[in-house]
Amino acid sequence: FDFDWNNKWESGVLFNIGFGLHNRKYPKALPLTTATALGETRADVPIRLSSGLGWEFAPGWSALLNYSYKLNVSNKLLYVKEVSGLTLQGSF
Repeated sequence: FDFDWNNKWESGVLFNIGFGLHNRKYPKALPLTTATALGETRADVPIRLSSGLGWEFAPGWSALLNYSYKLNVSNKLLYVKEVSGLTLQGSF
């Protein structure tokens, strides 16, 4: 499941928000040891949260500060990734 929402107000303010939730299955993966919390069956639940805030300062030109947080809850390896950045978009 993925949901992303983008909005631009008449004043030029841009706002984006999104989230995602997935279920991954690995039919060809080797079994894990039975010492893991969920037994030998691999279980992954990736979660994504993202947002952005920016400004359209001229028609077709905008700057947006983005933030993304990704988390993979797994009985094999816990994975966390945070990314923030600035996006500049323009067209002639």
